[in-house]
Amino acid sequence: MRKKQFYAIAGMSLLAIAALSIRQVQSQTRFDLQGQFLAVISDGDFFASTYVDGRIPGADSRYRDALTLIPLPFDGERVSVEVSNSVNGPPETLALSPDGRTAYVVEYVGQRPVGATTRSDLLAGRFLSQVDLTDPRQPRVLSRIEVGHFPEAIDVHPEGKWVAIATDSSESEVLQLVPVQDSSLGEPMNISLESLGIPAAEGSLNASYVEWHPSGEYLVVNLYRQNRIVFLRFTQDSTGEANLSLWGNPVAVDVDPYSGRLTPDGKHFITANWKRDFTADSLEGRLPSEPSTVSVIRLDVDDSASENHTAYHQVITTVASAQSSEGIAISPDGTLVATANMRDTALPTDSPRFTRDATVSLFAFDAVSGQLAKAADFAFEGVLPEGLTFDATGEHLIVATFEYLNSEEPGGGLEVWRISQEPAPNLEYVGRINVPHGSHQVVVAP
Repeated sequence: MRKKQFYAIAGMSLLAIAALSIRQVQSQTRFDLQGQFLAVISDGDFFASTYVDGRIPGADSRYRDALTLIPLPFDGERVSVEVSNSVNGPPETLALSPDGRTAYVVEYVGQRPVGATTRSDLLAGRFLSQVDLTDPRQPRVLSRIEVGHFPEAIDVHPEGKWVAIATDSSESEVLQLVPVQDSSLGEPMNISLESLGIPAAEGSLNASYVEWHPSGEYLVVNLYRQNRIVFLRFTQDSTGEANLSLWGNPVAVDVDPYSGRLTPDGKHFITANWKRDFTADSLEGRLPSEPSTVSVIRLDVDDSASENHTAYHQVITTVASAQSSEGIAISPDGTLVATANMRDTALPTDSPRFTRDATVSLFAFDAVSGQLAKAADFAFEGVLPEGLTFDATGEHLIVATFEYLNSEEPGGGLEVWRISQEPAPNLEYVGRINVPHGSHQVVVAP
């Protein structure tokens, strides 16, 4: 039995980072977004071109890693606090507590050290930051603790008592569970994926995504190098000690299931299969030239099953999205699915494959049959859109975009779309909310 240790909340002197309040009204544009606030994470240590030439912002750059809060309804106010994060990885490095009062952020690579000029100068990330959002207009960093190297994705238990972290290090293929008690972070619990009985023979056990089931009883983990999804049962003994075990069968999906989402009812898991070529030695070779796909997995969550019942999960359908889909979102009512498709916006403008426009793919989802029907792709100008979310009522879709070509206002942005359902699902472009450079994930506090 492991004895839990809890770290005290850091005082203001430990991480005294002042929030910068920026007030700017978007002229002649109305954003009727629903929810408490939007939370946006931005990487100030990367350009989109860094993936090609390796160069990063210099010491004199005004770009900084940031967590930006946008109170809703939006009146032009955005408040940012410096929090280390990285675009290297899926748009899953930020998670909110169920009540929206705390944000958790992991860094795949650390912030640029003094003298760093290239991507290779950046060190492995290893920290989890905890940010108080009790007043979203005055966010403050509470604490920062060390976790495993290259933390890739994060999610918070539905009761807010555990933070799950997926790591992508070949040296430590583990999941981490961090207990939360009275707003304090506990000692990370390391769980080897191989020790859970997941075979490594079919590829590395690098995990790119983790998500708690709405019941809090299960975890879903994407093994993107194996093209498989595994499901874990979460239990606690009488002392509160956590344990994980395999729940049912691993499920094979299409190539490179980098991220995903559970449906609100917990009956299906939908993966975004990027389809990169990991044997390629260049960005152009690694990025797919064909469309990415989306797979729907039906979970065996029959509550009437006996204790001896062995869960059997299965793929229902796989459909094409668009080229280089990385982020995925599901509407609050579970009827719509959307992917953000980078296409070839990150390639040099003189590349034959370069595309100025990215796209969003919208799908109708039938929760009974598990079938997806693609409505359409919607183009917009932007470089490296990754994370996206529906607002609290599902009436809008918001896409985090890393940067823009030839923009009069350098920085990142949130592309906002209004959703209509008649006669079929459709997106109507509303406008852009400017946010710090490098925005790669956005979430909404309902």
